Amino acid sequence: MRRWPIVCCVAGSFSLLVSLVLSVPIASSARPLVAAAGPVEVPPLGVSGVPVGEVARPSELPKDVLLEPPSDAVPVKESWDARLKRERAAAANPTVVGFDAKLSVEDPTARTSHGTTYHNLDGTWTTVIDDHAVNFLSNGVWEKIDPRVVPTRAGTWVTKANDFVLTFSSRAIKFASGEESVSWVPAGVGLPEPEVSEDGLTVTYREVWPGVDLRYRLETDMVIEEIVIRDAASVPVDGSFAFDVSGPGVKADDNGSLTFEGALGEDVVFGGVEVFDADGLPISTPDDVALTVGDRRVNGAGTVDLLSVVVDPAWAAKLPADAFPLVVDPTLAFGASIRVATSSNGGTCATNPLCDTARVGNLYTTVNRFWRTGVGFSYEAYLPTSTVASQLTAASLYMAYVSGATA
Repeated sequence: MRRWPIVCCVAGSFSLLVSLVLSVPIASSARPLVAAAGPVEVPPLGVSGVPVGEVARPSELPKDVLLEPPSDAVPVKESWDARLKRERAAAANPTVVGFDAKLSVEDPTARTSHGTTYHNLDGTWTTVIDDHAVNFLSNGVWEKIDPRVVPTRAGTWVTKANDFVLTFSSRAIKFASGEESVSWVPAGVGLPEPEVSEDGLTVTYREVWPGVDLRYRLETDMVIEEIVIRDAASVPVDGSFAFDVSGPGVKADDNGSLTFEGALGEDVVFGGVEVFDADGLPISTPDDVALTVGDRRVNGAGTVDLLSVVVDPAWAAKLPADAFPLVVDPTLAFGASIRVATSSNGGTCATNPLCDTARVGNLYTTVNRFWRTGVGFSYEAYLPTSTVASQLTAASLYMAYVSGATA
């Protein structure tokens, strides 16, 4: 669970107008003339009252047929307006106040990149602001992000709905935004066919290197690349996992972080590297891992850069056996961020500036560090103006505990 939205309730009201149009075919008034039938003789009645030649049969009406109206039945002369007024007056008052996940109805026209607005049964509005992007602009309309991958006729797996699109195949992993795209493959080794989880949010390439899987976990605004090392013997001698990256080019920015050249670099953050143990806790320091860009080759209109994810083999060899499998995580984040986490030593999350999850408190691994996380929620739509008073009536912050270690 990785969501901690803030919920804002805004007073308001809405009306629903429903028109029902019935089309009834009208028969022609012209009818063929039919000669009147002649007199028909009726068989004489017997004493039983049954025509001669017929047998009296008991009634076959179902037992649930109501032959007499109930004593408390509504008079038939009651108008529809009177009946509607009577039923509304008899209806119980709504017991749901504010937002209800099952009963509140979303207003798609009020979407933002991180916000979703609902109409509540009691006449108020609720806006949920998520710390991850939840909507994307498509032809000027905000649409829901669906980061799951779905199969295509070409045999690939592609993001279902987002303006940042990932494509997985045995040929390469591709990331595209608008007209720009970048793709990568492990250098010197082939990719097996990807295995996709049932929910479409995890893509795994098995045994890319001996004892090492390549796994991608998909979220609305990031793709978490994980190099899963089975045991200490599976760490390469030089600790390097190299990738050929094709596209506009990879470069180091002024802070030493890697980014893409051109327009893609404005939207995408290539995070650093962090190592997690079998319990999912970060155990590496910046001295234990590295993300480097090496030789560049020209490939048509683009380039191919050698990108290396490096784990110090001497450090990994000292880890206890129960620390494995290790997960080496260089995350790729994209889109606008409203969250940042910092530690007491001045660092941020190694994987990316916004972190996959918020970090707080004393996270003791090999270095004692204290973490704090800040999230910036925009209240501009609800603040008072010179002509309109504030409509904000309540605000709540929801957080979910994921995991942690303290000392």
